[in-house]
Amino acid sequence: MFGGVAILTDKPFKVGERIKVNQYDVHVKEIGIRSTKIVTMDGTQLTLPNSMIANSVLENVSKEKARRIITTMGITYNTSHTKVTQVKKILAKIVVENKDTENTYEVSLFDFGENALQIRLIYWIKNLNDIVRVKDEINMEIKKQFDKAKIEMAFPTRTVYMKKG
Repeated sequence: MFGGVAILTDKPFKVGERIKVNQYDVHVKEIGIRSTKIVTMDGTQLTLPNSMIANSVLENVSKEKARRIITTMGITYNTSHTKVTQVKKILAKIVVENKDTENTYEVSLFDFGENALQIRLIYWIKNLNDIVRVKDEINMEIKKQFDKAKIEMAFPTRTVYMKKG
């Protein structure tokens, strides 16, 4: 009961908001004195005791102002330094020119992977209802610009050296 009172007085979330609590990513359907009814992303309804919610780390996803997206892509090892610099400029331009993203971004040659130079792009999507659409737009534009600039995306490869007898 104390958990319900704490939730009703502290108001860490309200009905209709999306929260993450324990392993659950859910929408709040109803808040009661003893329990809170939630709906999972798959549409399943759960009832959680308020004492469990009150004693858990809770993330109110509905309160985020923008969604951070982290994308890592591999380009081939034979990509020149000049082309890597061009890749970084292309990615920055794509993010800045998209009206649904914040102008804040990070682009880096992140790692020397097993099969590719790993480029990491971090950006933020403003409208949380359009995340899938905006990610698709960004990804399609990356593919289009890479094709146009003849930048090769990497895929797992092996080089085998054979020694003659």
